[in-house]
Amino acid sequence: MTKYLMVAEKPSLANKISRALGGPSVENLRKRKSKCPLYEFSRGRSSYIVTSVFGHVFDIDFTNSSVKDPFDLFETQVVRKEIDYEVVMNLREAAVGCDSVLLWLDYDNEGENICYEVFGIVYDLIKRKNSIKRVKFSSFEYKSLREAFRKNRVPLDLDRSLSVDARRYLDLVIGVSFSRLLSKKLKTKNPKFRNKRITYGPCQTPTLGFCVKRYEEVKNNEQPYYLINLVTENGKVFVSTKKFNDYEEAKEVFNEVCSCENEMKLLKEKEKETTVKKPQKGMKTTTLMKLGSERLGLSPEKTMNYAQALYSSGYITYPRTETDKYPKDLEFDKLLEYFKATGKFQNLEYLDEINIPDGGTDKNDHPPITPCTFKNLPPETSKTSKTSKTSNKYKLYELIVNYFFASLHKDYRIKIQEFQSSFGGLEFALKNSYSEEPTFHQESNNCERISLDRKIKVKEAILHLEAPKYLTEGELVEKMEENSIGTDGSINKHIKNVIDRKFVQVNEKTRELIPTRFGLSIYKFIENVNCGLVEPEVRGEIANACRKICEGEDYEQQVDDICYKFMDRFRHLEEELNGDISNVLSDLNPAQKVRKSGPIESFSFA
Repeated sequence: MTKYLMVAEKPSLANKISRALGGPSVENLRKRKSKCPLYEFSRGRSSYIVTSVFGHVFDIDFTNSSVKDPFDLFETQVVRKEIDYEVVMNLREAAVGCDSVLLWLDYDNEGENICYEVFGIVYDLIKRKNSIKRVKFSSFEYKSLREAFRKNRVPLDLDRSLSVDARRYLDLVIGVSFSRLLSKKLKTKNPKFRNKRITYGPCQTPTLGFCVKRYEEVKNNEQPYYLINLVTENGKVFVSTKKFNDYEEAKEVFNEVCSCENEMKLLKEKEKETTVKKPQKGMKTTTLMKLGSERLGLSPEKTMNYAQALYSSGYITYPRTETDKYPKDLEFDKLLEYFKATGKFQNLEYLDEINIPDGGTDKNDHPPITPCTFKNLPPETSKTSKTSKTSNKYKLYELIVNYFFASLHKDYRIKIQEFQSSFGGLEFALKNSYSEEPTFHQESNNCERISLDRKIKVKEAILHLEAPKYLTEGELVEKMEENSIGTDGSINKHIKNVIDRKFVQVNEKTRELIPTRFGLSIYKFIENVNCGLVEPEVRGEIANACRKICEGEDYEQQVDDICYKFMDRFRHLEEELNGDISNVLSDLNPAQKVRKSGPIESFSFA
């Protein structure tokens, strides 16, 4: 009988794999409480030991990180260090007596790197050295796991793993050396920096740069203005056609509006028709992060945490993918039948014919993010919540389901009515859209045509400030993807870093990212050095070198080339820091006062 060791990326996934493949015969070998699971089952003529890691088994660090000159870090040896000794010993214990290994790690470059970490730990204990394989899968549905187990065993790819080694090494050496240089010099020359955490990163700093550039555009080109909005009893919002640059004038007109009766007549109507396009591609990771921020008000970090939880529970496919082209073998009919039967998704009753979009790109990693036909839907409320309020995790699940089926609809036509009216001597405008056919947007299905002779009851008047728009999280995700800043698995972490390190602050309502005076000062100083450290291309160089390694080019040459470039930039920056840096000190004045869009004052009509 052949004995296999199977390793998953997390304990919960080890449990799912064991249940999917072993059924009721699964035995839990860890009776005592332990962080590392250990299951055993038999299948045919083979037996299987199943355990897990917790992501990366090793981290990297300098053999001597206390060098006086940060430049010497470019020449300092780097070694791998165990993150958790118990995980390493568990792998070796589980591998004893095994003939071969099947690795169930995420099918991306990061997962490939973890495969080689596990491979190195158990290699000397495995009897058949050349039979170590990994399983390619994208869903934790039991059916998908069993199918992947039978059909999708692939050899390990050393080049993919080496590309991750290169990225981790370069991020460590460049990030630590430049951060120490900046921190040491700036804190010495300016006491105001002493309690600040000053860091540089080839992803972090260009990410901050996108926020700073939009901030400067806003500061230099746009001025805030005031509008008056009228909210009707059925929720429609009429907006004043006049913009007020002066608050006192706006306030005076607002008071006049509030003194009127609450009935308004429609004066003019113009109607036009347009086509609403359905999503032309499947959902990839950056699309998910962008929509999570724009529609649900979730940070990219929270979005990905919820998505990972949904994936681990079997409700959606793998959430980290650059592919947005649907595979030909995806069972669209079965998914539609399953979700229609739940009765939870109203728009599906209008989806009688599946129209598969032909757009998108296959990046040969994972298929687009789609819902799965799990045995039940995820709970709508959180277990820890004391209210019946729908949880953010379930809202994200709904977003994924609705996006997927919207992409299978056909485009539809809507009609847009444009009205003009007068109230309190001020002209107002309203746009009302409706559709005469069922659509994939529930909002459009709920909208109706408004007749010109309808009497409008005004419920509330609002004096509203319209301020210039700063960069939103969704826009930042797009810019980072376009410029190869981070990957589908790290973009959310880079955005979180610039927030946690106080370089930008978040407007929780609009998800706009506004640079702090500290972030502005650090960024502008590095930019003025003019050594290419803040531009998106600086990360592009590293990403391009890693891509070449992934395609089989020499690891040492690509890493050395990048190091030499950054060593030159380091000396250039050091020279500037040793000179007169009064420009960065003078920039410590408070940043321009940020004016946020929103209501200033409101009045309710009786």
